[in-house]
Amino acid sequence: MYDNTPQTELIKKLDVSGYGWCREAVLVYVKNGRGVLKSIIGKADEDYQYKASLLLNNKHLIYGEYPIFPTCSAMLARGYGIENADCIEIEQIRSRINSAYISIENSVEDLSPITGLLKSGYYVIADAPQYPTVGDEHFFANVPDELTYRQSACAEYYSNKYLAVLGGYPAYIYPTQSNSCLNPDRANEYLAIIDKPCSPRAIALYNYGFISALLDGHHKAYAAARKGCMLQCLVIIPLTVHICNGREFACFSDIKIPMSDLPLYCKDRNGRYKNILKPKITANKKIPENNFTLRYPTIKELAEYSLIDPERNGMTVEEATEKWMREDIERLETLIVYLARTMPEKAFSICRNIVKSENADAYALSVAFRTLLNDKTPETEQLFIDYIVENDPGGKCWDIVNSYWNN
Repeated sequence: MYDNTPQTELIKKLDVSGYGWCREAVLVYVKNGRGVLKSIIGKADEDYQYKASLLLNNKHLIYGEYPIFPTCSAMLARGYGIENADCIEIEQIRSRINSAYISIENSVEDLSPITGLLKSGYYVIADAPQYPTVGDEHFFANVPDELTYRQSACAEYYSNKYLAVLGGYPAYIYPTQSNSCLNPDRANEYLAIIDKPCSPRAIALYNYGFISALLDGHHKAYAAARKGCMLQCLVIIPLTVHICNGREFACFSDIKIPMSDLPLYCKDRNGRYKNILKPKITANKKIPENNFTLRYPTIKELAEYSLIDPERNGMTVEEATEKWMREDIERLETLIVYLARTMPEKAFSICRNIVKSENADAYALSVAFRTLLNDKTPETEQLFIDYIVENDPGGKCWDIVNSYWNN
């Protein structure tokens, strides 16, 4: 008798050493997938935009209007909430994934109730920490209810500063659950373990650009934002086909695999374009952010840092600071801005050394002093005092230094 039960087969572990956003990943094949967790795409209109929705059991999780141009931002809106999708599989995995994380291979079986909801085909499952924001400075679940432009919802981010493009990869999360379902007391139970390497993973599905849809783990995301750490996630990444130099490649975000390595690949014969109705706006009360430590990079900061980081070539940030202070102030500023957002104590230490350095020019000093305005410690305050004592009014850093004592 033919068994049509969904099955998820582990094909192989992938070498992801060249992908800074990903710790480890595996290629899997979903057989007999139910196809109830899916993205549907409409045809581009006269404004060169197309509508698309992420659906679970025909309930909108994310609705979007996307430009056909890869560096332009899309507009996203919440759907009806995953709690309204009548999906017992989401409940089934919670007992499996709320234990300590062991390895990506072990997680394939744990995720099988979710991967069985996808349509049949190849996917990558990646252990990839995500920022609990959508690329702005707010908690990810506080996105507006209506369609809103999201800079992180672009296939490629173009940096004006470096005249370069960064391809999208899983970095930020978008909510699929209504805020009314979140219980802060339950979320706080994760506080002690949320930043540990073996902490229980949240589950996300890569959606578009730099955004993943959070399928399970909204309470974990709350705890991560309280602690100011990244959210440990298992991200399911669907396949897209790209052609490069006449060869077809299977792309899972920016993980590229030759199509010849995927013998079971079968092109979707159901047709690409669908008629997509815009969901009704569902009012969502915002979650207070006063207890959060939202020290996460914006998409602009993340992109600029990601573009220059490979140039360190194994140098520590201290060594890169010394090099770029002499050779490339723009890259120095990008590095410090990123560190100030993600590792402020490291940024303060580097900036104190810049202020003390004899090699720092006026621009490097201004970058360092501007960053140190947020470091209210006796050591840093003395550096500001020394500058005032040793310099005449009117210098490039004078106004910055004097503002240190402003409230």
